[in-house]
Amino acid sequence: MSGVYLAATVGPSNLWLFRWPLRMVEYLYLAAGVLFAVVLSAGLATDQVRRRSIATGAIVLAGTYLAWAVEPQGYNRIHLTGLALVAVLLTAGLTAYFRCGLSALGIVLVTGSACVVALQTTVFPHFSGADKPVYPGYDVAQFKTTTKDYRGTVLQLASRTGVTTEQMFTGEIMFGNLPLAAGLASVGNYTGLLGFAGFADALCMDYRGATCPDAFPRLWRPADHDTNVRLVDALGVSTLVLQRSLLPDVVDRTPPPGWHVAVENGVRTVWLRDRPLSSDGRVSWSSKVVQVFADSAQPQHEIVRYRSSGHAGRIIFTRLAWPGYTATVDGRPVEVSKGPAGLVAVEVPAGDHTLVLAFETPGLQLGFLALGAAAAIVALQSLFDAGFAVAAGNGRARMFWITLHLRRR
Repeated sequence: MSGVYLAATVGPSNLWLFRWPLRMVEYLYLAAGVLFAVVLSAGLATDQVRRRSIATGAIVLAGTYLAWAVEPQGYNRIHLTGLALVAVLLTAGLTAYFRCGLSALGIVLVTGSACVVALQTTVFPHFSGADKPVYPGYDVAQFKTTTKDYRGTVLQLASRTGVTTEQMFTGEIMFGNLPLAAGLASVGNYTGLLGFAGFADALCMDYRGATCPDAFPRLWRPADHDTNVRLVDALGVSTLVLQRSLLPDVVDRTPPPGWHVAVENGVRTVWLRDRPLSSDGRVSWSSKVVQVFADSAQPQHEIVRYRSSGHAGRIIFTRLAWPGYTATVDGRPVEVSKGPAGLVAVEVPAGDHTLVLAFETPGLQLGFLALGAAAAIVALQSLFDAGFAVAAGNGRARMFWITLHLRRR
């Protein structure tokens, strides 16, 4: 396990769909601490004293250099204090071990760890008034009050730059999973993965839901060359939250036709559709020849009844085209493709048909089969071990009676 966390710590921070932040180094430290304790239980080596002393000193100096290299300016006194503290604790630990044994070394290690933590927390840089961190809100009732005018799918165009703790606390600006806590159907939520590249690029959105200023004009352009629908419509957005500090030239504009201002203050402006889109289905656009009669959606399943006049058409859903989507028309498989902004797109044949879109996690069945095989192996191994133990017990019993019989003779 320590090898896995070592690879995740020293490897790339981003790899394909996954992120391994440096904060995972804490788990590496835990594994290394357990391994160190196990190895230390065997005691310290007493041979080759000179070589071991030189190696130990080199390790301490290397650690000091790495700490200095991260912040070489302004903290030289702290680095030297840390070096002196580690040197004193190392000397005390070795002296305690060779004079009083392993238990004394353990006491020094525990006490020394407390001393190092005390030094770190004492000298840790404090935030100045201008550099104070922004903390997320936690009052869900306040979030719901602030967002009571929101309708349907919500998209927030905001940057983390310039956001205050008060704005986050009131819910005027929300990042990560705070919109979910408020009960909103938000387009931008936190993702521990790298996110869907096509969607993130279309809105220049990061993994916390923050965007860039250029996201606004992109919303009102055609979603792609093959689709004559604006991106805001393809995404099915009914509520658009505009951060004043990110879009100062936009928030005071008159909304486009079909939209109106629902909320406006010094932090945000909220545009709302005059007729919010229905949340029953996830179809956001279809070709001119396609007429959708009914659309019923579940998280992993959707049924669409449609008519395509003359020739084949195209239907776009407000779902990201992750691997695992399949589609059938009247039971016959049809292709699922990646549409604008990474949305699910399905080419449908002409005529009156029923389209069924379904999602299943790729490899899920194979995973269940592997789990069943592993469980069967464990069960067989347990039965074998139990049978071996019974056989061994019977053998010992037979040997006891044979020995007892021979002694009586």
